[in-house]
Amino acid sequence: DPTWAKGLITSANDIGAAVEAALALAETALARQQCDGAAVGEAATAAAATSARLVASSRAKADAESATQRELAAAQRAVAQASAILAAAGREFQEYIERPAIDPMAVEEEAIQTQIRILEIQKLLDKKKRAIARSRGQAAPAPAPVGMGGRGRGGAGVGMRGRGRGRGGPMRGGPMMRGRGRGM
Repeated sequence: DPTWAKGLITSANDIGAAVEAALALAETALARQQCDGAAVGEAATAAAATSARLVASSRAKADAESATQRELAAAQRAVAQASAILAAAGREFQEYIERPAIDPMAVEEEAIQTQIRILEIQKLLDKKKRAIARSRGQAAPAPAPVGMGGRGRGGAGVGMRGRGRGRGGPMRGGPMMRGRGRGM
């Protein structure tokens, strides 16, 4: 049947045109760094739908169990799978392009502002420690070294494990413990 054969040829040409349109949209998106994910998806879906129509048309008059029909069905599945992958890639690329760019200067400025805030907090903490030490009648602890995060080289902060407490302290039998339960 010449009309049926002509329909198959037209369907095959339509598949080629749909695939080429989808690829052209993808190439344009890459070149311009802008993407219409919906258009890429529509073109890919059109290619898959056209290939499905070709398979359905060929089954109408051909032997459904022939090797040619099996190859045609396998090709149609491959076109559908590739179309789905292309549509997903188009959506992902569009999302990637639409993400806000990271400004390295803004990141550096935020880091500097954070360091300034840390130093301000360290200064306030040292001031409060000195005030507490004065109220207890103890020697004021040494201020934390700048830029060390409030910790010395030993890894412990001022006042940890008996360091930086002056002469003793409540846990070592210093001035606060004398006369309280020790050697009375």
